[in-house]
Amino acid sequence: MKEAKQINSRKRQKIIFYCLLLAFPLVQNAIFYLFVNFNSILLSFKTYTATGYEFVGFSNYQKVFSEIVGGGVFSYAIKNSALLFGVEMVIILPLTLFFSFYIAKKYALSTFFRIILFLPTIVSSIVMVLIYTYLLEYAIPEIVTKLGGGHVESFLFGKTDRAFTSVMIYYVWVSFGANVILYSGTMSGISQDVIEAANLDGATGIKEFWYISVPGVWPTFVVLTLAKLTGFFTNKFNLFSFYGTSADAKLYTIGYYLFRETQSDLASMTVFPRLSAMGVIFTIIIAPITICVKRVLEKIGPKED
Repeated sequence: MKEAKQINSRKRQKIIFYCLLLAFPLVQNAIFYLFVNFNSILLSFKTYTATGYEFVGFSNYQKVFSEIVGGGVFSYAIKNSALLFGVEMVIILPLTLFFSFYIAKKYALSTFFRIILFLPTIVSSIVMVLIYTYLLEYAIPEIVTKLGGGHVESFLFGKTDRAFTSVMIYYVWVSFGANVILYSGTMSGISQDVIEAANLDGATGIKEFWYISVPGVWPTFVVLTLAKLTGFFTNKFNLFSFYGTSADAKLYTIGYYLFRETQSDLASMTVFPRLSAMGVIFTIIIAPITICVKRVLEKIGPKED
């Protein structure tokens, strides 16, 4: 009987300990996620008047749908966000995997590439943008002029297509850092016995990359791909670092559009209900897509065995 009481007491102490351990993150999640998002959902059904917020039904949702299908600024934002996501999946992802494999194998200049690719992550984005801006706007034009090439039009503040390409090149570069570290670290953790067995069977570098390294980092690939997908509506494309809140409308992404709309010197209390409705719509769109993509990637993904 005494032993049973001691066991019950230990179980009770463990339960209390677990509850205290989980209390802080649960309270934090309730305040900063559940409450904030619940309040945003309620706000999407309201409008701001002289007397405060009042319920207006689905009026804000109608405005958002009209804005989405009505062309104008938001059409540029949708097109640029889709293009940005395509570049991430078609260009940045393959290059990231390649450089990660190169660094993990410690080939020639691998340390140099690690530093260059990770540099934008450890240096302030403002510093990197300033260096890049001076390079494009002053250094390159001066070099071209000295070589007799004549006047060079502004890269970042001239034609929209030229500016978009210039910012895209910068975005591709700064997107490598953290992903390269994650992929190369995962590749370095792949069993050397497996790699040596593959080499004994005559596997070349390309085969080792495709049949061993890629399956080995597939879970990491799935996580980062889903992170890119969920960021489709929030990616600001570094536009604020280059242009502040005055970027050309043709450069907008959805993330930059939302960010710019909420700036205190540009926004009023009347815009927040519409932006809340927009956020709810985007969540309804992206949530099922993310779940489906996750299941597809896990199903079709290569296996290490």
